[in-house]
Amino acid sequence: MYITFLSATILLAAFLVLRYVEVARGARVAAHARARLDTSTLTLEARMHARVTVVREYVSRDMLVKVLHMLTYAVLMFVRLLERKLTGTVRLLRSFRKKKPARGISPGLDKVVRGVDHE
Repeated sequence: MYITFLSATILLAAFLVLRYVEVARGARVAAHARARLDTSTLTLEARMHARVTVVREYVSRDMLVKVLHMLTYAVLMFVRLLERKLTGTVRLLRSFRKKKPARGISPGLDKVVRGVDHE
């Protein structure tokens, strides 16, 4: 933190001294080199703007589809989680309900035996 503040202060002081010298002389310091640097900067800016346009097209087309896919997947995972919680809650509630007493066997069915003929 201290180094950042110190370097920012030094750069600001250097800028103010350079600006004072330029105003006093009435000309730019290292005008030729700065003009070449300005030209290079403008060229670089134009190239980067062209690249940004290509990247923006890619992002708007492909990345949007990927983001929507991930959002859909996240919603699906949330719905599955909610379904599991609700299933557990339903099972818990069903375990508390009162069981109906078992009914007796019908009069005609009490004589039926599996796998044996009574004739």
